[in-house]
Amino acid sequence: MAQRLKVLCLHGYMQNAKVFRQRTGALRKGLRNDVDFVYVTAPHAATDFPMMPVDGTLEAQVRQSAVARGAQNELEKQQQQQQPGEQEQEQPGEQEQEPAVADAQNGGELRPAAWWNTMEGDVMPQIQHSTGFLCDVLRDQGPFDGIMGFSQGAAMTALLLGMIMNRNTERIRLKDPGLHAFLAERVPERSACPRFAMLFCGYNPSVLPIERLVAFGTKIPIPNLHVGGHKDAITPMYRGRQLATSFFGAPTIEFHGGGHGIATDNESIQRYHNFMRAAVRPGSKAAGAPTSTDGGVA
Repeated sequence: MAQRLKVLCLHGYMQNAKVFRQRTGALRKGLRNDVDFVYVTAPHAATDFPMMPVDGTLEAQVRQSAVARGAQNELEKQQQQQQPGEQEQEQPGEQEQEPAVADAQNGGELRPAAWWNTMEGDVMPQIQHSTGFLCDVLRDQGPFDGIMGFSQGAAMTALLLGMIMNRNTERIRLKDPGLHAFLAERVPERSACPRFAMLFCGYNPSVLPIERLVAFGTKIPIPNLHVGGHKDAITPMYRGRQLATSFFGAPTIEFHGGGHGIATDNESIQRYHNFMRAAVRPGSKAAGAPTSTDGGVA
C-alpha cells in the first residue's frame, strides 16, 4: 500500500490557515484517504487595502477593493459564528494535522494574514521573514511530499522553492551578495525541498532581488502544476503563466472555466491526485503542456 502524501498549503492574501482549510474542504474530502494537508498562517497581518492592483485602471482597483472587503466580511462573520470551544469535526478517515495557526503578530487564527504587503514599500524584508518562517516549517514539520499555494500563496511557493534551489548558486553570489548571504544563512539545502508543487491563481511578484533570482538562478526542476481561471479578474491567466515559465522548468499549465479559485469538481480533484502520485513515482520528471478544463471552483 502506498504511503500517504503530505502537502504543505499556503493561503492567499487576506486569508489564513483556517480560512484556506475551509475553502479547500472539497479537496480534502476527495483526497482524505491518501493525502494529509498541513495548513500554516503567514507571519504578517494583511494591511494592503485594496490588494496589489492588477493594472493601473480605476476599475481594477475598485474591483479588488470589493474583493478585499468581501474577504474581510467573511472573516468577521466566521468569527461571530464560532462558539467558544467549538471545533471543526473531521470526516471519517481524515488524518491531517491541525493547521499551524497564526503567531502573535497575526493576533489570532481569524485575522487576515499576508506573506508580504505590497503597499508598505520595500517588501523584501517581509518576504525574507516569510521565507524563514516557512523554512522552519519545513524543518520542524517535514518532510513534505508536496507544496500547494493559492494566489499570493502560489507566488510565495515559487519564491520559497526558488530560494531553496538557488541556495548555492554562484551567479547570485556575484550579482546580489545580500540575497546570497540570506540564502546561505536561512534557507535549507535542496534535500528539504518538497517533491512537487501545485500553484493555483498565482502571479509573478515584481521585486528586484526576486527578479535577480529568476534571471541568474536555476529554474525549479520538480514536477509543477499551475491552474488558473478563465474568468479570474484578480490574477488573470497571463500572470499565472508568467510565474510558471519564469520560475519553473517544464511547467504543466491548466485553466478552468471559473474565476479566482480552485476547481474542486470530481474530475479536477482526480487530476490533481494523479499529478501528485505521478510526481512522487521514482524517476518522475516535470512535464506537460497547457490545457484547458472546466470545473467547480472553491
